[in-house]
Amino acid sequence: MFAPHRLQVKSPPVSRYGLPSVRRLLPLSAGLWKVDRACSRACAMALASSSVMMAGWAEFDPERTPEVIFRHRSISRKSLIHWWKDHHVSLVQEGSSFTLVARPPNAQIHRAAELMADDIDRELALCRRLADETHFENCPGMAGKLRHSWPFASSVRRRFEPRGAAYEYINGAFRPDTMKLLSLLSGLQLYGTEMAAVRELLQNAFDAVREEISYKRLAALAGRQADPGKELAKQHYVTLELKRDGDSVLLVCTDDGVGMTKRIITDHLLVSGAARRHSILDLERRCLEKGFLLGRTGEFGIGVLSYFMLGDHLEFTTRRSQSAGDDEGHGWSFVTDGVGSFGELRRHAQAGSGTQTCITLRDEMTDSELRTFGAKVVEYISSHFSHIPCTFSFTYGTADGESLSLEPGWCVRDDRAAGFTVHMLGPRSAIASSRSSDDLLSPEERQVLASADHRSEELIGKARSAL
Repeated sequence: MFAPHRLQVKSPPVSRYGLPSVRRLLPLSAGLWKVDRACSRACAMALASSSVMMAGWAEFDPERTPEVIFRHRSISRKSLIHWWKDHHVSLVQEGSSFTLVARPPNAQIHRAAELMADDIDRELALCRRLADETHFENCPGMAGKLRHSWPFASSVRRRFEPRGAAYEYINGAFRPDTMKLLSLLSGLQLYGTEMAAVRELLQNAFDAVREEISYKRLAALAGRQADPGKELAKQHYVTLELKRDGDSVLLVCTDDGVGMTKRIITDHLLVSGAARRHSILDLERRCLEKGFLLGRTGEFGIGVLSYFMLGDHLEFTTRRSQSAGDDEGHGWSFVTDGVGSFGELRRHAQAGSGTQTCITLRDEMTDSELRTFGAKVVEYISSHFSHIPCTFSFTYGTADGESLSLEPGWCVRDDRAAGFTVHMLGPRSAIASSRSSDDLLSPEERQVLASADHRSEELIGKARSAL
């Protein structure tokens, strides 16, 4: 095995606190350090910090990771390579420079050595900056200069060679073009039509309302009140408005749903593909315990990127509902000018809870009259939404006030009803096959779904009798 050369460090006495003294923390070769007792007492904290950092990465030893550890301890696969790395790396001091030498047997250990060198470079650069800015030779309260100095280079030299030419080292990690991916996720290549952005916009608004209604239903049921679900559906709303603002055309979606906090904006709205929030999972569980489903249909992140198919300038104005239990006492306004641009977040004195999303449409989106574009939106909504959780209205902003209004519940258009009914009246096994295996659910969740299946069978029976 390629045995590393260890730096030789003298071992002076331990300090009064049981820790190695400053003189022990750095190599004492070549006469670089001449530390007497008076200087030790006056040593600046910046010098001590630099010494500790340097000693941290200089003191690595393959004897700390003997074979017995790997046999008797469960070490994660990602960490394992960094444990093995110490058996193939050595650090050589040449005057004021350090060289990291390695003969890795494979590319993974080579990569671990490169990462180690990167870490050393960052710490050496920081030490160099401390030496330049704080001047280790100066000590507060002393007129004379200390004999301390920092002669070391700000980076480590690297001498890595594959053992026996066993491999060719390249950057073997996949490196996706982030801007290209964002462009694909926000363009027609993924969705096929810009109207899909309208669907994502409304789905996010309806999901926010579903959350708000669920919080209020749970609060009412906890107080042993009657389930106010139907009344809450009539009280809450989502509106969509297409209007002109000077030379611009705006598409504005407003809801009185649960709203967003700063953390939701930064960690979920702006992060494509982020994991589901724990608060959502907890809300779904609580809803199941009370016998109803939350019914969220979408996820933040990727869907929001579709908005950029309609326009680059987006503005979100939001305030978290008190029902959610994490209201911040004020709202937020977030403005961005396109995929990859740097948006701005500001506090906003919004009174009520909910979210308003304003998209400034591109010119090519509205080359024709608003009525034509509005009719296209109406057609898309009517053909893609079958059930909504609250009242909904869409206004074109034209002189004659053309609009679309829908009530909570089923909103299947007459010309879609036949096909929709055939789908609903199809074999139950086909519907059940699209659901996760009931074996993976808890007894309580299976009971809730069984109750929902029973209600569905009743509705299907009534529909069959009406045909």
